[in-house]
Amino acid sequence: MIGAIVAAAPLEKPNVEVILEQLAAFDLVVGIRRMAWHHTDNQFYATPELMNGVKLLAKYNLSFDLCAKHDQLPAAVELVKKTPEIQHAVNHCGGPNIKDGVFEPWATNMRELATFENVYCKVSGIVTTASENWTAEELRPYIHHLVEIFGFERLMFGSDWPVCTLAAKYREWLEALLSAIDDASDAEKNRLFYQNALDFYKIKNA
Repeated sequence: MIGAIVAAAPLEKPNVEVILEQLAAFDLVVGIRRMAWHHTDNQFYATPELMNGVKLLAKYNLSFDLCAKHDQLPAAVELVKKTPEIQHAVNHCGGPNIKDGVFEPWATNMRELATFENVYCKVSGIVTTASENWTAEELRPYIHHLVEIFGFERLMFGSDWPVCTLAAKYREWLEALLSAIDDASDAEKNRLFYQNALDFYKIKNA
């Protein structure tokens, strides 16, 4: 049932290479994530220690999942600039503050991240950043912006299940996304919901 694993690792720690060797020994581990959104320092992703840890991922042929919210995206941009050899996946649409209707500077920062061809974005995790009684229309501008800047070639659907159930049933989130991309072709939807994840995470026989 499990096609691949993106494992968590403290990439800023001095002994991170030992940890990466242990994780890379498992064939299913294809990438590493290090969450910034719970970190008190919004510049965490731009710290030399974290950057050096991310650079080590190239040695093990591992990608990096960027787990940053909207006010941490400038640091994420700096990290991407310094690690061009790493494939990056922005988690949860970059954590926009939808519940307060904040579009900028999230939109500009995401546009800058999209200029790097080694950066993909997961369309996920936004029902929990929307208002309590969110609607599909509330999510639509954010989804449309991501389609505009990344194209369907570098977007990957993410369920964020079971966390999404704090704000919606899984079907409600899926239907909201489908309504936002109702003019997409079958080929574009195939890339969003299937092929891009296989390509990015190098998943075979799925």
